[in-house]
Amino acid sequence: MAEGETADNEVREAVAGVLAETFPGVPILSEPTSQGIPEPYFRLMEPQVTYKRIMGQRYERLYAFTIQYFPSTDEPVQEAGLVAGKLADALENIPSGGGQLRGTGMRYETVERVLQFFFTVRVQVYKQVQPVPRMAAMIMEGWIK
Repeated sequence: MAEGETADNEVREAVAGVLAETFPGVPILSEPTSQGIPEPYFRLMEPQVTYKRIMGQRYERLYAFTIQYFPSTDEPVQEAGLVAGKLADALENIPSGGGQLRGTGMRYETVERVLQFFFTVRVQVYKQVQPVPRMAAMIMEGWIK
């Protein structure tokens, strides 16, 4: 992907879009507050972003996401397992305005009735080099004695 083609916010919005499409009607929060929100709901945490130079002008961005799911049933572990399976299937290929993103390294755990789903999105970035202006032509003459 070219520089600027996929900005950090676009990756987050693409993940939120997949959540909304896969689980219609389930609210998706981005802030830690959950007051007044009936369960079930998702909380999409801000990703941890790592930049790494690969070679030349090629870079790689790694977005480490955490999605929390607050279940509504009396059997939260069973519901968390079902939701985790759907998340794994849905986040494997993430449609984005810049093309297709891939979710990798998926894992989950249930802590105090809350599903914690972790995955990484890897984006290749190519930085374009600004052309350096060239000097005007120079004519050089020399003599040997």
